[in-house]
Amino acid sequence: MASRRLIDFGKALFRVGFFGIITALYGAFQFLFDGGSLATNIKLLGSFACFGFLLGGIFVFDSEHNPSNRKYSWYRTVIGMISGTAVAVIWGWSISWICFAGISSGLGGWLGIIWAKHVDF
Repeated sequence: MASRRLIDFGKALFRVGFFGIITALYGAFQFLFDGGSLATNIKLLGSFACFGFLLGGIFVFDSEHNPSNRKYSWYRTVIGMISGTAVAVIWGWSISWICFAGISSGLGGWLGIIWAKHVDF
């Protein structure tokens, strides 16, 4: 039983990462012809990947569509904190803003599908 749970968790993390990659590719195509500096475009690409990682975590560990996922709300929160902190580090924010970004995106992960269902690319 434990190995089955571990395999499902591995599949879930794969889906989260895949969503992050797809969102980063979307960002890459948006900035490909922008003509901005390479450093800024790389930062934007990383930001898109982190946002995709957050949305992927919300959709994979969502409890609205699958009631058995209610116990995974902390996973959404942790994924949110990681993605927000990563964006703040990518942009070189001060430590107080890094903490604020981690906490606020962790809250966004905890709230989950309540706000994510309104995101439209």
